[in-house]
Amino acid sequence: MKKIILKIILVISFIPDVFLLVGSIWSYFNGYTFFYSTSYGLEGAYTFLLVLGAYLTYTFILPICLIYQLALLVSYIIKKSEKGNKNNNIKGEDNNGNK
Repeated sequence: MKKIILKIILVISFIPDVFLLVGSIWSYFNGYTFFYSTSYGLEGAYTFLLVLGAYLTYTFILPICLIYQLALLVSYIIKKSEKGNKNNNIKGEDNNGNK
């Protein structure tokens, strides 16, 4: 049950990134209006990423999601390496090679 909840939270933590990507693609084709000027093409996509990325960073949404993703990745790598060490041990030896 705990693994399922962690996976659901991981998927939810990617929502701001997906929102920025989809919004910048939408702004590329339809333009992005900011302070009474509309930008189209790459400039519109860049402006959308800059403005909304700064807002999501200022409200601590992006940093919290990134920290959670990195923490989960590090814990996964540590568990994977510990599992590999247990499988590679010779019978009668611990992780340090002592009998």
